[in-house]
Amino acid sequence: MISFHTRLYLLLLIFTLGSVGCQSFGSQIHQGATQKDVESTLGKPKQIHRSWALLNENREIWIYHDKGSLMRNHLYPDTFVIVFSHGKVVATNPPDPYAPLK
Repeated sequence: MISFHTRLYLLLLIFTLGSVGCQSFGSQIHQGATQKDVESTLGKPKQIHRSWALLNENREIWIYHDKGSLMRNHLYPDTFVIVFSHGKVVATNPPDPYAPLK
């Protein structure tokens, strides 16, 4: 018969191992990170869009496609968008990356 402590240990082990793979793509990117930081963490983006906004804001939008481990994502990958202003992250996955920043 398996003791209570062994069952508890196994349960904790299952939850720990299950949560390791739950970190979403790009979740380690934070505001203020540089383009170099992002590229070293996520690699080169699939697409880069550059634009000039109001007040001479130099904005770049980097687009990544994450296929993950699910088969459906190989046909329809998840999209992850990072917005840079003057070389620093100002937003991740905004509803409209071209809208003025608040």
